[in-house]
Amino acid sequence: MAIAEEARIKVEQEQALAKELAVKTTAIAEDAQRDLDAAMPALIAAENALKELNRNDIVEVKALKNPPAGVVLVIESLCAVFDVKPLKEPGQKFGEKILNYWKPGSALLTDPTAFLDSLMNFDKDSITETSIKTLKRYVDNPDYQPEKIKKVSKACMSLCMWVHAMYKYYHINQAVAPKKEALERAKAELAAVEAMVAAARAKMRALLKGLAKLNAYLAEKQEESRKMEQDIQACMDRMDRANRSKGYLMMAPHTVVVL
Repeated sequence: MAIAEEARIKVEQEQALAKELAVKTTAIAEDAQRDLDAAMPALIAAENALKELNRNDIVEVKALKNPPAGVVLVIESLCAVFDVKPLKEPGQKFGEKILNYWKPGSALLTDPTAFLDSLMNFDKDSITETSIKTLKRYVDNPDYQPEKIKKVSKACMSLCMWVHAMYKYYHINQAVAPKKEALERAKAELAAVEAMVAAARAKMRALLKGLAKLNAYLAEKQEESRKMEQDIQACMDRMDRANRSKGYLMMAPHTVVVL
């Protein structure tokens, strides 16, 4: 039973460790989620604004021949997100090159439905640091704010909100990254301990099963021994009675017959 007791103690110790790790893992997950939740209001607002757009809103933006500066800023920012390279066109001065984002950027709007879907289903974790560095000069620009963009284009205001939301999410996600890594490590550690607990439980069950069989075997042999002792005692009792009877016969007087 000492072996079974040791196994039971080990299981209890590992269960306590697993419980402690589970609490730790939950705390890390909740902490990381709280940080990510800080980005949600901006994301939800941007998604709701996008849902209000229809293909005609996008078609109108693409059809602009001389787009306002605010619209151009929005298209340029989208080029940064989707890694669209600008056209290099000759400037007024000799050898000067002007970066034209409007032509390649407005091509993103060719299929309005597909474009809006790409925004709604965009993989937020795919934004690169290079894109974010480019976006910084836009989101820091006082003229690149949703309320200002709204004055020139309702559709572009929604797109501007979306870009701002992606930018904010990136930085929050970067801050959360170490916590996510810690969470993965904690999950792995918890899984390892849970596996140890399962193995210890299985070992304890096997030990208890073996002990149960051994106890049953011992009980069976003890019963056999008891019966054997009873049989031996019965034999000894019979022998004792037989010996006493023989003694009585030998001690009885002999009868003499006279002819």
